[in-house]
Amino acid sequence: MLLILCCSVTVHAQTVRIIVPFAQGGFGDRIARVLEKTLANKLPYNFIVDYQLGGGGIIASNNVSKNSSKETVLLLHSTAIVIGTFSPAANYDLLKDFVPVAKLGVVPLILVTNRQTGITHIQQLKQSNSPLFYATSGIGSANHMAGEILQSKLNKPLTHVPYKGESAGFNDILSNNVTMMFASATIVAGHVNSSQIAMTAITGTQRNVNFPNVPTFLEQGIRGFERSPSWNVLLANPGADRLIISQIKASIEESLKNPQDQGLYAGTGIDLDPLPTTGVLEFLAEEIEKVKGYQNKLFLK
Repeated sequence: MLLILCCSVTVHAQTVRIIVPFAQGGFGDRIARVLEKTLANKLPYNFIVDYQLGGGGIIASNNVSKNSSKETVLLLHSTAIVIGTFSPAANYDLLKDFVPVAKLGVVPLILVTNRQTGITHIQQLKQSNSPLFYATSGIGSANHMAGEILQSKLNKPLTHVPYKGESAGFNDILSNNVTMMFASATIVAGHVNSSQIAMTAITGTQRNVNFPNVPTFLEQGIRGFERSPSWNVLLANPGADRLIISQIKASIEESLKNPQDQGLYAGTGIDLDPLPTTGVLEFLAEEIEKVKGYQNKLFLK
C-alpha cells in the first residue's frame, strides 16, 4: 500500500520596513502610510512603518546607510537628509551609501502668522520693527531652511525657534507665542477658515489650486521660493534586494498614474513628481549644492 503523506507549508512573505525619521502624525508619517498601503496592494511583501527618531533625521539616515544586510529597508526622508550631510553627526555619504528609489514630490510651504501680530503680507513683514521669531519642526528641517532663505532675502534678523515636530510649532502660532512659521500645506489645510492665522505667502511659481487666495512669494517680490524647499525622497539600504527595489520602483510609477492612488497622495498635501524614479541622485546632488551656502547658519541656530 502506497502511503502519501501531505503536509502544509507556510510561506512567510518578506517584510520591507519603511523607516520614518520623524514623529507620528506629521507629514512624513502621512506619506509613509500611503506608501505602505499602495505598495502592499501591488506587491507580495509585508510593508510596515517603523519610526527612528532623533538628530533631525540623522540617526535614521546613519542606520539605513550602514545596513548591508539582505534585509530591504526603505528610508522615507525629507530635505533634512541633505541638510544633515553637513552635520558632524552624519556618518553617511548621501550620493554613495544609499540605493536610490524615488523622489516623490515637493510639499508647498505657507508662511503663516497669527493675526494678532498684524502681519498679513510680506510688505508688513519687511516694515516690522518688532523682533521676529519663526517656528520650525527642528534644527536642519525644511522649514528651518526656508526661514534662512527668507532672512537672506529680507536682509533682516529672524530668530529661529525649533520645536519637536511641525504640529508643536504650529500650535504656538495659533497661541501667538511665536511670530510666524513656514508650515506645510497639509497642516495649514485644516485651518483655511481660521480667524486666528493669516497665510501671507506660498511657495511655487503660481498660486496653488488648494489655496487660490494665497499669493506666492514671487508675486510679492521675493525670489528663492519658486520651488518649495520641502520635498520627500525614498532611498534604500545598500544591502537591499535589487529585484525588490526594481519592483517597488515600478509599483510607485504605476501608483502615481492611478487616479485612486493619486487621491490618497493628494490628501497628504504633496505635489507628486511626474517622473519619480528617474534622476534621484542628480536631484540630491543639486540640493546639496543649494544647501552649501546656508550650512553654517542651519547648524549654529
